[in-house]
Amino acid sequence: MERVSTYFKLNKSQLELDFVDVFIDTDIELFVDPYFISRNNDEWSKKASDEIRDFFQKIIENINSNPQLCKNMLNKLNEPNETRLGLSRGKPQGKGVSGKQANDLYNKLSKSEAVKTGFIQDISECELMVEGIGADKISDITINIIRKYLIEYTQEQCINHGIQMYRVPSGFIWNSNSERWENTYVNLPCINGSKLILIPKWIVVQEPTMNANDYYNKEVLEYLQREHVNANSSLVETLKSGEKRVTKKALKEQEEYKMRKDFLYKMSNDHPELLEEYRNRKNSQLEINGWKIDHLEEIEREIAQKLKGLLSNINTGKEDENKFQDFCIGALELIFYPDFIEPKKEERIHNGRKRIDITYLNRANLGFFYNIRTAPNIIANKIIVECKNYTHDVQNPEIDQLSGRFSPKRGKFGIMLARQFDNRELFIKRCQDTLNDDRGLVIPIVDEDIIKMLTLIENNERYKIEEYLYGIYSEIIN
Repeated sequence: MERVSTYFKLNKSQLELDFVDVFIDTDIELFVDPYFISRNNDEWSKKASDEIRDFFQKIIENINSNPQLCKNMLNKLNEPNETRLGLSRGKPQGKGVSGKQANDLYNKLSKSEAVKTGFIQDISECELMVEGIGADKISDITINIIRKYLIEYTQEQCINHGIQMYRVPSGFIWNSNSERWENTYVNLPCINGSKLILIPKWIVVQEPTMNANDYYNKEVLEYLQREHVNANSSLVETLKSGEKRVTKKALKEQEEYKMRKDFLYKMSNDHPELLEEYRNRKNSQLEINGWKIDHLEEIEREIAQKLKGLLSNINTGKEDENKFQDFCIGALELIFYPDFIEPKKEERIHNGRKRIDITYLNRANLGFFYNIRTAPNIIANKIIVECKNYTHDVQNPEIDQLSGRFSPKRGKFGIMLARQFDNRELFIKRCQDTLNDDRGLVIPIVDEDIIKMLTLIENNERYKIEEYLYGIYSEIIN
């Protein structure tokens, strides 16, 4: 089965790409999970999460008072086939909720006590307490609500990788200001005449966070087990050891305890600590809930070897500067993901008067990049990267150029990617001057550094990259 990267001849693996490298003519079984998005700390996820939350709150507010408005909102949630995600088999065929399904969805929501009472605050919790709404449908709804951001993201990635785009209908886009669905024309890539929307790999999951069966089997049944043991009910068994227990099987056989979403709502409403415990458990598992690629270490080794070979074949000088920049986007994706996300090539700032070679959002939750994101004098929400494919050393004007891209919103941290330093000590002193003058932190990385970090990945010692970065940092602050 052919993937997007092959179709567009990107010559990059999934580990060098920020988006999901989906198949071109069939869906891949991944989901966009609104709960997972809401727990991400990057700017993109915060915007998307606010949009999802506002949309769902509008539904809840009007579910009884303005049913027609709710139906109109639900009726525009068309099938997002252009993402190639979901449970479909064969050609992309998302379930969507438009037409009759929109009425069905409205009926399910309006009849749900969990929704009517405002007990559910997050669309992802419909999976727990609203009959007929599962993970695949929630993923489809989420994609529709944040279509605007996904289109913008797709356009950025097409610019990064030189993918041609065409003027096509956008599909319905939710405008939270006017509270209306709008349809316009946008630039998107197409495959065999069908438009494509790319999905960031850092918002997809193989198994959605909220899962009714998981909640039922863990929090709810285990609570009931304790209650029945304490009450010494007729379901209690006494083991030879004298221990008393109630099996989950015995509970499931009771009609009143059978798995139903209205039952989960009743238990959650009567015992809100159960839902809180479940949320806390899921929050603690978020790092392992993301999309995991099979045989990751083996694939990483192969890509690290490939990238080392590619770098050695890029000549210094103006002729290969675009090739070097393209290489850096993929190499930094491999080396620093998931801390680095949403790469943008040639991002324009100051009303287009200046450009940044590459920017990334800083998503780090711990370690070096988390520390520079939270450091009061740096606050690196973005990682600003300048690529210099020079035949000579980078000097003061280039450092001044990089620090000139810093701002309170973007932060004051940048990476100077160069090919080599004939006088590394002098460049470190220039970085020290920049930091001491409160103009920000610049970290130099050259071919030798990239090769060392790729070798660490190749040797299954990725954890040492953190130590390597701190080594460069310590040179600057000492």
